[in-house]
Amino acid sequence: MRNNFILFFIFLFLGFSKAEAANAPKLAKTPAWASQLELPLSISVNERKIVDGYYYLISSSQMNVATEEIYVNYAIKVQNKAGIQNTSEISINYDPAYQSAVFHFVHVIRGKEKLNKYNQKEVKVIQREDNLESKIYDGSLTAHLSLADIRVGDIIEYAYTIKGRNPVFKGKFFTSLDMAYSAPVSLIYNKIVAPTNRKLNYKTIGEGSFKPNISSNNGFTSYEWQVNCNNPLDAEENVPSHYNPYPFIDVTEYNSWEEVVNWAIPLYNENKPLAKKLKDKTSELTKDKLAVEEQIVAVFRFIQNEVRYMGFEVGVNSHKPHSPNLVFENRFGDCKDKAYLFCSMLKEIGVKAYPNLVNTYFKANVKNELPSPWHFNHVTVCVELNGNSFYLDPTGSHQGGTLRTIQYPDYGYTLLIKPGTKGLTSIKNSNALKRTTLKEIFTYKSLTAPVELVVTTRYEGVDADDARYRFETNSEADIEKEYIDYYTNLYKTVNIIGNINTKDDLENNVFATYERYDLPDILITETGQKKLQIFPDALLGNINIPKTTKRKYPYKLVSPYEYIQQIIIKHPGDWFTVKERKNINNSCFGYFFNSQNGEEPNSFELVYGFKTLKEEVSVEEMNGYTKDLEEVKKYNLFEVTIPDATTLTTPESRSSAVMAVIALVVASLCAFFANKLYSYDERPHYPNYGNPIGGWLLLSAIGLILAPILNIIAFYKADYFNISILDFISNPLAPIYNPLMAAFLLFEMIFFIVIISFQILILILFTQRRSTVPKFVVLCYILLLGLGFWEIVFLNLFVPNPTDNPMVKQAYYTLGGTAISAIIWIPYYLKSVRVKETFVTTYYMENELTDETLNLPEREESSNDKGSEGN
Repeated sequence: MRNNFILFFIFLFLGFSKAEAANAPKLAKTPAWASQLELPLSISVNERKIVDGYYYLISSSQMNVATEEIYVNYAIKVQNKAGIQNTSEISINYDPAYQSAVFHFVHVIRGKEKLNKYNQKEVKVIQREDNLESKIYDGSLTAHLSLADIRVGDIIEYAYTIKGRNPVFKGKFFTSLDMAYSAPVSLIYNKIVAPTNRKLNYKTIGEGSFKPNISSNNGFTSYEWQVNCNNPLDAEENVPSHYNPYPFIDVTEYNSWEEVVNWAIPLYNENKPLAKKLKDKTSELTKDKLAVEEQIVAVFRFIQNEVRYMGFEVGVNSHKPHSPNLVFENRFGDCKDKAYLFCSMLKEIGVKAYPNLVNTYFKANVKNELPSPWHFNHVTVCVELNGNSFYLDPTGSHQGGTLRTIQYPDYGYTLLIKPGTKGLTSIKNSNALKRTTLKEIFTYKSLTAPVELVVTTRYEGVDADDARYRFETNSEADIEKEYIDYYTNLYKTVNIIGNINTKDDLENNVFATYERYDLPDILITETGQKKLQIFPDALLGNINIPKTTKRKYPYKLVSPYEYIQQIIIKHPGDWFTVKERKNINNSCFGYFFNSQNGEEPNSFELVYGFKTLKEEVSVEEMNGYTKDLEEVKKYNLFEVTIPDATTLTTPESRSSAVMAVIALVVASLCAFFANKLYSYDERPHYPNYGNPIGGWLLLSAIGLILAPILNIIAFYKADYFNISILDFISNPLAPIYNPLMAAFLLFEMIFFIVIISFQILILILFTQRRSTVPKFVVLCYILLLGLGFWEIVFLNLFVPNPTDNPMVKQAYYTLGGTAISAIIWIPYYLKSVRVKETFVTTYYMENELTDETLNLPEREESSNDKGSEGN
């Protein structure tokens, strides 16, 4: 750390010394090739769009390809006092390694006066190093001029020229010219002057189409683009970085991407052998690794984690990497330095690897641009092994996984610096993963004891890389404070128990944390009621609803992104909870919520899940996307009203005993009426037959046997004796007070007992082939159908979100099955000859009464009836 600071101050001192020694930009004549522009005072601008108290009358950039000069001209109108503050400083940035700068004029137009504001003595040259925070030192200088006596209404006009281009480009010309801004400009004027024999390719990127005015004179060709920007583009939040709404002119001398590759290849071909120390280090890293893939990962992690990121990008080193030997010796480098070192070390172990250029901002949009080095701002590495290409970024740090699972951003397209490359390569990443699974267990013991919270978090993919980096680069105390602050914001007082424990599975790229807290003030009191509020904020807190759905440009999403939050609440009493399931799916994301009883007694769990399905929301999708997000946000709070202390400490609630008594009374009544029905007789159609049970009746018999068994199982699973029905009916302070739903559940329990009793009676009568069986079977189906219809109507009227409620779906499923069975068996029992010939026994016949006593008629046989099953 000490050496880093020493190095920093050495460069800082050298930079200031160099800046003070340099002559400030002097005054020079305007270049003859540059066009002089008149102030467009007659062109009005949309004053409602003016920001910061000023606007540009002129924004002009003119370039001479042959002389490598850039002539810049600005004219600024000061509108108010804020404009005075924001326009009184003029700055010119240039690289002294290959550039020089001169002023042409600096004056203020005040009414009819033109005041000269250039003073050589007031020009200060400083080395600011604007990219210092990003660990980049580029040696650039800033010439700074502070203007005195600026007033509202003044027009500040100045012009300067910067001469020189980076020699790393070997004289090739390329640039981009802005054609619109987010603030009004009366005149945007761009010009390029080039020798006629130097062909320039140009293209409009972004909205609109801008054609140049082309003219030739004395062996030079001029390209001029002129436009006003009186109604600037409106800036919108969260526009995808690869979607640039601001149009610009892309200009280049390169005719193909192959030419760009051929320019870049020599930069990464030093033709010097690796130093012995570097070779030894490569051997040390790989000697214990049998598989080549493991060797590659070992070298990769060394460069990521032990070669720190810092770049000296002075002059040609803006694009040319430093020697691998030097980077290894210094143990620092920027993206291109680390990429070159990685390729060189892999070459030492016989693995082919090549630098590749990407744009971390515009990403896939680079495919729409003309060939030039201008469109790339980052260098990574493509490793070729066994016919496969693996993209890795040595600039990152703390990445886990194997060669096949190490995460790599979806940059869309890359330019591979490899001989023979003729175009951009698509690098859609198929293993992209960003997933966090959070499990929170709230253990609620009583009204007075603190709630214990245990949190387990599992990070995978990019999230694991980020979590690993966070724990490596921050102190335990800072991380602990961050976590405590998070839960304090949700649950007031929070006391951490022990330390935050971590577990790192580097190979599978899974990072896990474990935390424990006491929450003494988690309960809140509203209108005299104690309430427990649980916030699934870890998931839903990361989801932002757009401020408006009216957009001109797409809305950026984090993708891939997947978050699952499981909340388990353990409690001492027998609380009633609503089982609910919610799914919200569209083309942009998928969301689910599930509330159900937990696996342990006296517990319930909430599960939330959110996953993005693509990187952006189109303008056409915004309304639906926002509407669905607002629906998701409704689940951002789960609240339970706490029963009184006696209920909490009593294992069996008062309601359970009442339910049991009601069930016992109903069962007794069912037994009484079943006995009455058992002695009830129907006049048999053919009393003299009494066929054995056979044919389709065997299939019916199976159903009659299974019916009461399945209903008994369903009755048990419904757990009626553990639902506080009486509390629902009588106590408005009880959890989820809903007397109508309580009445429904009570009726459902009673019907279950009645139908089970009736089905058992039918089964007994069926085995005795009693004459009442057909009527009772039909009656049973009618009861089941009636209950099914009534249940669906009730649930649709009184259950929230009935279309997504599992109880409603189950009711439809049950009714459908019952209806199918009824359609089959009701006609069969009413019409079948087999049924009429089988069910002929009566209660009186069982008690040895004769047919004559009953005066029953005999059936008249016909040849058509014998052996018939009927319909």
